[in-house]
Amino acid sequence: MILAFTFPTEMNAQRKKSKKNNSEETAAKPQKSKTPKYADFVTKKTSTDDGLFKVHNTDNKFMYEIPKAHFGKEMLLVTRIKDIPAGLGGGYVNAGSKINTQVVVWEEFQDKILLKVKSYDAVANDSLPIYKSVKANNLEPILFAFDIATQNQDSTAVLVDVTKFFTSDIQAISPLPDSYRKRYKVRRLDASRSFINSIKSYPENIEVVQDFTFDAAEPPSNSSTNTITIRVNQSMIVLPEDKMMPRVYDKRVGYFSIGNVDYSSEALKADDKRYIRRWRLEPKDINVVHLPGLERRGPGPYLPAAKGGQADPRVEHPVALHAGVKLRDARVPHLDQIPVQIYERGARHPPGPDERDPLGPAVGRHLELCPTRSV
Repeated sequence: MILAFTFPTEMNAQRKKSKKNNSEETAAKPQKSKTPKYADFVTKKTSTDDGLFKVHNTDNKFMYEIPKAHFGKEMLLVTRIKDIPAGLGGGYVNAGSKINTQVVVWEEFQDKILLKVKSYDAVANDSLPIYKSVKANNLEPILFAFDIATQNQDSTAVLVDVTKFFTSDIQAISPLPDSYRKRYKVRRLDASRSFINSIKSYPENIEVVQDFTFDAAEPPSNSSTNTITIRVNQSMIVLPEDKMMPRVYDKRVGYFSIGNVDYSSEALKADDKRYIRRWRLEPKDINVVHLPGLERRGPGPYLPAAKGGQADPRVEHPVALHAGVKLRDARVPHLDQIPVQIYERGARHPPGPDERDPLGPAVGRHLELCPTRSV
């Protein structure tokens, strides 16, 4: 009887010891990290385009690798119609028309990257106390919030998935304003028929081409399809840190202008100011500039052509100030009648004189300026 009670007791003790040893072995095993790594997103199947940001494409899933050094930098986001259906806008809209222009910044917040839209409708000098009030009463809208997927190997950049951003119906980058949606009775964006065609990165800009397909009760053409498909180009261009000096608008001179409210004004405390719109064109080679009425005679300055008439020594050609082009004090006759044409490789006409997006060296343009007055 004593042996019968002793054996079960020893067996129970051995079982408890065995369980304890098993639990210690389990605890000793290292747990696998659940934190995603860079290699999980950038694989052998990934194609990468390097430029302003690195753009990674893995099976049509697009990711931006945003350098932390670019956080807070102002960039211009320009939305244009690249290809349109017949009859859109009643014939007053064509391919290349600009839909929206906005200044955006990328900011890190908690575990997300925020794309914010900046406005300069109300401004103040950041050294004045009123600057805090202007900032508090002009909160920047968040265009989109991206989850941080991971960081690169040296932790100098973050990866975010931009696929959803460019395939969703976000009004700020949509090709259809509210007026068109009402006119054509647009019901929704059909995500199954909307795609990112390409994303290309250049040293100073990123170009996105995408197709938007909408369900519409009364499309401008092909009414039996109840469909509007528009091809859109999104250009995001980093703005120069060396900003241009603004020039005050004078109503006696026919410039296009833009205005804001300056709360730094000593006179009125809130002063409505207007500035002229001008282009910042800085060609690397003076030979790309063609000025009708001028001819180049050897390595010297541009001089009036023989049939151009008499030069007016009192008038400077304003392209030197408008476009940052050094013409070595060139003088030209009949200033108001001489168009100025500045060429870069890749000819394309902008929609009109109200164009304001900066022209980086990676984006081909053909721009035509008509000077009106000397400065």
